[in-house]
Formats: sequence, structure tokens, C-alpha cells
Amino acid sequence: MHVTSSNLPMKPFETPGFDGNPSWEHPPEENEALLHSIINNIPGAIYRCTYQGNWKIAFISKGIEQLSGYPVSHFFHHSSDRFKTLVHPEDQEIAQQIVEAALLSQQPYRLEYRIIKAEGTISWVREIGQGTCDRQGNLCGLDGILSPLDKVDSRTLDPTSPELSPEIAPKLTILEQINEGFLNLNSQGQVIYINPQGENLLQTSRQTLCQPRETPELPPELAQFFADLQTALSGPNPRPVEACYPYRETWLEVRAHPYDAGILVFLSDITSRKQVLNSLRQRENLYRTFVKNFPNGVILLFDRDLRHTLAEGRDLEAIDLAKTDVEGKTLQEAFPSDICQTLEPLYREVLAGETRVTELTFGSRIYLTQILPIKNEAGEVLGGMVMTQNMTECKLAESENGRLIASLQKSEAKTRAMASLLSEAEKLAHVGCWEFEIATNRIICSDEVYRMLGLDVNEASPTYPEYLQKIHPEDRETAAQVIERAIEAGESYQVEQRIVQSDGSIRYISANGEPIFNEAGEVVKVLGSLLDITDRHLSQQALIQSEAQLELRAKELEETLHELQRTQTQLIQTERMSGLGQMVAGIAHEVNNPVGFIYGNIVHATSYIEDLVDLVNLYQKHYPEPDPEILEQIEEIDLEFLFEDLPRLLRSMKVGAERIREIVRSLRNFSRLDEADNKQVNLHEGIDSTLLILQHHLKDESPNPNSDHNITVIKEYGDLPRVHCYPSELNQVFLNIITNAIDVLKPQEPPRQITIRTEAVIREQTSVKQPSPDWIIIRIIDNGPGMTAEIQQRMFDPFFTTKPVGMGTGLGLSISYQIIVEQHKGRLTCSSEVGKGTELIIELPVHQDYEEPALFE
Repeated sequence: MHVTSSNLPMKPFETPGFDGNPSWEHPPEENEALLHSIINNIPGAIYRCTYQGNWKIAFISKGIEQLSGYPVSHFFHHSSDRFKTLVHPEDQEIAQQIVEAALLSQQPYRLEYRIIKAEGTISWVREIGQGTCDRQGNLCGLDGILSPLDKVDSRTLDPTSPELSPEIAPKLTILEQINEGFLNLNSQGQVIYINPQGENLLQTSRQTLCQPRETPELPPELAQFFADLQTALSGPNPRPVEACYPYRETWLEVRAHPYDAGILVFLSDITSRKQVLNSLRQRENLYRTFVKNFPNGVILLFDRDLRHTLAEGRDLEAIDLAKTDVEGKTLQEAFPSDICQTLEPLYREVLAGETRVTELTFGSRIYLTQILPIKNEAGEVLGGMVMTQNMTECKLAESENGRLIASLQKSEAKTRAMASLLSEAEKLAHVGCWEFEIATNRIICSDEVYRMLGLDVNEASPTYPEYLQKIHPEDRETAAQVIERAIEAGESYQVEQRIVQSDGSIRYISANGEPIFNEAGEVVKVLGSLLDITDRHLSQQALIQSEAQLELRAKELEETLHELQRTQTQLIQTERMSGLGQMVAGIAHEVNNPVGFIYGNIVHATSYIEDLVDLVNLYQKHYPEPDPEILEQIEEIDLEFLFEDLPRLLRSMKVGAERIREIVRSLRNFSRLDEADNKQVNLHEGIDSTLLILQHHLKDESPNPNSDHNITVIKEYGDLPRVHCYPSELNQVFLNIITNAIDVLKPQEPPRQITIRTEAVIREQTSVKQPSPDWIIIRIIDNGPGMTAEIQQRMFDPFFTTKPVGMGTGLGLSISYQIIVEQHKGRLTCSSEVGKGTELIIELPVHQDYEEPALFE
């Protein structure tokens, strides 16, 4: 701001690098809020002066208040003299000369001087600035920056300077004081002047450079520097050159301006700036890799106009979107109307500083969507960030991984801002990134990784062994193996592991890693991210527990249903057998009474008839010649035949009565209504009673009396001991099985036969001296068509039947199975092949203790 000349004509010039190409591209235009944030965060003050008849301060940033102690209003829209009054009187003249010389040469300037602050103290400042010109080349403004300095080195001018050009000689004092290196080369390329800063930057001396052209022997690096400079300025119409040049272990900003008498060269040390830029680029690459590989979701950035500035994520293609469909497009241009109706109010709420979370559905995928405001350090909202994670699996069993994606600009300010925003987003999304440098064996982590590991962010970055120690002992070997494979085989990996924090708490982490190769194809580092999935893991555990409870409940319901079926079966069969038993018992009782009368009177009738016969014989003996009428009656009734046949008739009546009594006894034995408790019985009697009841079913139903289609029953009884059992229930088993065999054999052509085979076996010998049978086996075999394996698997299921509708209930064998297996602790099995008949095998223990009542009492 040390300007007094009213008109300094300037001509605009291009700034190619040494190769003739522009040295950098202009950054994209920033929005106003971001620009204000950058200006206010830069240390020092940024200013702009304009000239319209006189010089005025058109703009100056808030940093001037801390720098000078005066408010912005003291300078804003006032003459530049307001600032000149702050400059120490001893420094005013030289400062003004340096600025005017720089404006004259159309070059940036850099100078250091003292100012007197509002409270009267003196401090050093550094000023860097450059003039601006209109299209006609006339000076119209001045832009610059002021920054504080702790101290300034004093310099002395060498009084014995070589001959300088007429343009440079008057400014020698200024050139000796500036902080930039300066060289003046004549038309033959010989250095005729170099200032002290130039000597320091080129690491040489004025005596070495400013000597006759024929004799100088320059170091290789210095000789190469001048050779490259001459090459860049060669040609018929040399133009100004501005470029970054690597010199020894430093980087120099070189600005060379040819003129008629030679070349003016300005040098600046930009090594620290290059190092910062390289560091920022490295961090930018790290974040770009992290963002690009954001797993299982999408990240969007949008500005205050709801225009998307970035779209990344592996799930873009999964929802039928491409980067070009979203980036640079507004919300309405990028998404369907239904999505816009959901997102637009959320976008606007986020731009108002709120954070919103919602769920979006794209086809069959469900995404958890977090929309966060992006703020600068002043708290102003610059835009918003949309982070989506595929929650489809979480809705079914909960599985989701995520990686944060952000776009970093090349400029240092934008990169720093995005890094800060990304750090905030990591914290909100519980995602952190890390870089494992193999050479140093150290892991560089983001703040969120420190939090996940339970470390203090102010501590030094952990080493690889220290990182492994944070992993749960059960997961440590697996984690080490996947990282070693990434280093040795160059494989990316994703693994879930547990982290043990300092307080002993455990966090569940999804770790992702990707190897980074050098030019030789060797893995030099591994980049990765950590996603805290503790909440998801706990949700999955709760879901698994809930599923287990539901499965247990379903099993209980299934058992309850089975028990209800069994109870229903028992009730049906109980009612059925109760009715049958009562009917059989009633018939037996009613038949037994008259049969008893008949059987009891047959003896007396026989005796009476014998007496009458004896009397008739005695009468014929004493009266051989009866009356003719009596003789006629004797012949008519055939008295002789009557005497012969009457005893046979009485014997036949007695046999019939005895047969009826036997049938009644069998009916009562089958029903056994008076024998509900378990007792020792002869099972052969139960089988015989059952066969007696089913006798009419065994006979052929055809009217032909000579038919041989009857079902033959073959009894192969063994010597069975009396068995502890519930007799009536076992009779029911015999009835069900034999009835099924009869139903199978009836449609079959002869021969048709049922074989009943019994035997007693010894399975557990309790006495060595007198072993006795402890199990009995009853086999009921028919020569019917047999059964398939599928039918045999289901034959004991309740309500399963192969009979036609109305012919069977499907309860007989199910009830029989319950009686034999559950009630009598025996076994009921089936052996059958198609075409070879069926054999049902009943196995019962001879002795057992019954702790429960009969199934059907």
C-alpha cells in the first residue's frame, strides 16, 4: 500500500514455465461464503487498493485489527495514506521505492518493515503484493497480504558492486533489502549482479558468478540452472518466464524477464510451500482412496443451490445411477420426483444447520441416509453431505459397511477445509481411515480411529505391533494374517474384528485394507478404513436371540399341537371304544341270562325225558297189546325214532348252549370293562376273543356255500407267560391290526391268510440259575400286496389312511402305537415290501411298573 504515483502504465504478460507451458491452472470459482471463510482464516490481512484519481483502500480483511490494533473501519474506503502513517518513519522511503520498482517491472514484490501499532508498540510485518492492470495495460489496482514477523535480519550493501544496467543501478539499495533473490544478466548471459538473498538461494557467492565469462567454473547444479534458463528464454521473441525449479535440496520460484540489455531474474524459496503441497496431496490421495472405496453406499455433496458437486460410492451402479447423472445436477435433475419430494425439505433443513436421518428405497434396496451440514470454521453452512448405507441386509438380519467419500480440491485451502469436514463426518458416521507405512512400521490414523482404539489423539501414532495389541486376542492372528497377505500378495481385504479399549470395553469393527504399490510394483503402504459396527453387531445378536426364542416358541407350539392331536385322537378312540365296550358288554349280559336259563334247565329236561322214556318202556313191557288208537298214534309219531333222536337232540341243545356261553365269555373277555387296571393276563385269550368277534369278517360274503374264499387264520402260538398289561387296550390293538389285515385281503384273490405267531424271549437275564423270558413278541402277518416305504414312514401318524373316503379314520394304528410304545413301554414296528405282504411286530415286556393310568379307562 506504499503507492504515490498517479499513473504507472503496465503491460499484461503471460507466465509460462521453463517448457513454455502455463505453470498452473486457475482454481475453480469459489462461492462467496467459502471465500470469506478462507480470507478470515489466513493469518494477517489481505487488502485491495484501487485507483480512481487517488489511491483508496477498497477492501481489507479483519486480520488488520490484530495486526495494527485499529478497526477495519479505520482503513476501509479511506486513502492508502491511512496505512502509510503506521509505517515506521525510517522504513517509509525504502518501502515505497521497493513497491514502485515492482510495479514498474510488473512483478510481485516482497518486503519487510516496521509498523507502529495503535497502542504504540513496534512490530515487524512482511508485505507481499502485485499490481493489477486493465486491458490497455494501465495500472488500476494493487492486491497484497500483510503477515506478522518475529524479527527481520539486517543486511548491509556491498559498496563494490559490478556495473549494473541503468534501470537497475538506481534501485540497488532496494534490491539489497528485498527478501527475494535477484540476478541481472547482460546480453551475453553473464551475471553482472546478484543480491545477498540470491547468493543464499543459489548457495554461491557474488565473486563466483560475477567474473569474466571465459573463466568461471560453476558447480554442475548451478551450470544446469543457467543452461535451462537460457533455453527457456531462447528464440527470436523471448517472453517472460515464471516457473518452479528444483535446485539441489530446495525448490525455487523463478521469474525471468528479458529486456534489451539482458535478463532480470527474481528467485524465491518455495521449498516449505512445496512440502506442504506434497503433504496435502498425499492426504488428498488418502482421502480420495477412502471416499472412492466407501463400502455399501453412496456419498453426495451439494451446495446451497441444491446442486450436487460430488457423487461417489460403490452403490451408484446398483441404483442405476452414474456420476455424470448426479454431479453438476440439481436435486430435481438427478433424482425421480418421489425421491425429490423426500429429500428437498431435508436438504433445506440441513442448509439451515440441522442434521437429518431418513430411509430411502431404490428398487429392492433400502438405504439409511444421513444428511449433514458442511460448515467452515466460522460455523457458516457451505453446503451439505449425503451419506447412504445399504441397510437391506440389516432390515433382514442387519449387515452394513461404510466408507466415507469426499472430494478434495488441489489447492491447499480447499484440501484443509475438506479434511476438516471429513474428520467431522468420520466422527458422525463412526468411520475412520488409516495408513500403514511399511518402511517405518507406523500407522497414521484419523481422529476417529484414535477414538475407536481408545487412544488419545494427542499421542504419537501407534506402531503396527501396538495396533495389533489393541485387537482382541481371539481375532489378533486373523488380523495379522490378512495384513501380511495384503503386503506379500497385494490383496485387498475386509474382515470383522474386536477392539479392546483401555477401559476393557469391546468394540466391533469392520476393517478394510488396500495395498499401495510403488513404480516397481512393490507394496509400500496399506491404506484402509475402520467402521464401528458395534451397534449393528448388538442388533444382530438381539435378532439371533429373538429368532432363537421364536424358534423355541414355535417348537413349543408344535409340541402343543401334537399333544392336542394326540388328545383328540385319544378322545375319539376313547369314545369309540367306550361305546363298543358298552355295546359288547350289554349284548353279553342280555344273552347270558336266557342262555343261563336254557343251559340250567337242559339237565332237568334230560332227566325228565329219560324218566318218561323208562315209563313208556315199562308200560310196553307189561301191556304188549295196546289199544288200536294207541298203536295208530305210535306209528304216526314214529315212537322208536323219537326215542333214538331225542337224546341226540338234548345233547345238541346242550352243546349249543355251551357255545353261546363261550361266546358271551369271549365278549366279556374282549371288553373287560371290569378289568381296567393292569394285571397279569394270557394274551392268547385276548387274541382268540378278537378273532371270535371278527369271525364273520373272515368268512366269504359270496352266497356260494362251497366257496373257498374265506380268510384263513393260522395260529402259531408259543409258550407265553402271563403278561402285566392293560388287557382291554391290548385287545383294541389286536382288533385294529387284524381288521386292517382283513380289509387288505378282502379284494385279493385266494389264497388269503393271516398268520399270528407268538414267542417269548430273554433279553436281560436277571437270574443265572433260572432264566425266564422277559419279553414277548407277537407277529401278525398277512400275504397282502404290501406297502411302499413312503406309506410305512407315515402309517403311525394320526388321521393318515390309505383306505377310501368313509372307510377309515386313520386312527387305528396311531392309537395302537401309543398303547404299545407309550403306555406299555414296548415297540410296534412294521416290515413290508410291495408284493410280499406285511408283518406287524408287537414287542412287550413281561414285567413293568405302571406309574400312570391306562390311556382309556
